[in-house]
Amino acid sequence: MHPSPGNDSTELRELRHDPAEIEIVARNMRQTLIDVMGEERGAGFYSLEWLIERVRWHLAPERTAKVLVVEGAGGRIVGHAIVRVEVDEGGERYGYFSTIFVEEAWRRKGLGKRLLTSVERWVQGHQLRRVIYNTAASNKRLLPLFLRHGYRVSLQEGEMVQLTRELAGPSG
Repeated sequence: MHPSPGNDSTELRELRHDPAEIEIVARNMRQTLIDVMGEERGAGFYSLEWLIERVRWHLAPERTAKVLVVEGAGGRIVGHAIVRVEVDEGGERYGYFSTIFVEEAWRRKGLGKRLLTSVERWVQGHQLRRVIYNTAASNKRLLPLFLRHGYRVSLQEGEMVQLTRELAGPSG
């Protein structure tokens, strides 16, 4: 059992280019798939090696992306979010919210909201006005968080839902 103290004992920071940290985020990405799709389907969706490479892909210097982690007691990573810049068919740039995860024991303590807000600030800092997140329609834990924070369902295809939030333009 891992300790789960209040929000004051957590730190939000960028992921280090450290193989151990990268693997933790990849394992948490895998856990998200299991949580949403079930053990058999979620565990088989992507290999751990593919997920590790995907985290590394986001960290590449040529990529406009950010991997944020929440550190809990003892410096242990208890949550993460990944965001990157994408371009739609019309050539418009937008923020793509790739993934978000908070360990079970740390949920309902405001960490998801903190990650969500940090991702949105990053997107706005890149002068982007829109952020998109794709998830399973069955993701009953995460959908309410996004909907409460101004996201709307912009597309639904089969089991997948696309959530979009229009952000205020850059200040100044």
